[in-house]
Amino acid sequence: MGDPSRWLPNSVAVRRIYIFCEGQTEETFSNLVLEPHFRALGAYDVRPLLLKRAGHKGGWTSYAAARHFMVKLILQQQNEETLFTTLFDLYALPTDFPGFGDAPVGPALARVQALEQLMDQDLSSAGARCFLGHLQLHEFEALLLSDCDAVEHAFPARKDAGAALRADIGHLAPEDVNEGPHTAPSKRIIRLT
Repeated sequence: MGDPSRWLPNSVAVRRIYIFCEGQTEETFSNLVLEPHFRALGAYDVRPLLLKRAGHKGGWTSYAAARHFMVKLILQQQNEETLFTTLFDLYALPTDFPGFGDAPVGPALARVQALEQLMDQDLSSAGARCFLGHLQLHEFEALLLSDCDAVEHAFPARKDAGAALRADIGHLAPEDVNEGPHTAPSKRIIRLT
């Protein structure tokens, strides 16, 4: 995430953190992992804000629509104790995302950092001064593959899920798992659990 000092004085503590999430997986992660973490650091209101599109529970296909939703909420709620951020995957980023065609292609981390900065600038130009965007370098589900045995906790009926995932990804690091339509981490998890 970018540099919060551009809008947040060092003497001010963040008490509210609102996380724009692209889907239900990110929303669940925010509730189960991020919320307790940030509460322990002193934030008393930590909540995911799920992007919605007609006929779906979550997800996004247009940066313009997400931008409209985010700017509207930020302008209504922003103050010096509130931080807005995102939990969006770099994978399948909408093509109307700021700088999508101009950001560096590789290395991937440089692309993420450039796109985050462009999103921050875009929302700042709309008056959203308490925003610090975050793009997840790897598809969120790739993080689950870093500990295949932990997947068994989420799917207790499948005692062999960890071994099946380990065999499926072989020697690959989670971030190196193909992001194709049939081999993306989410597709592997769905197929094997």
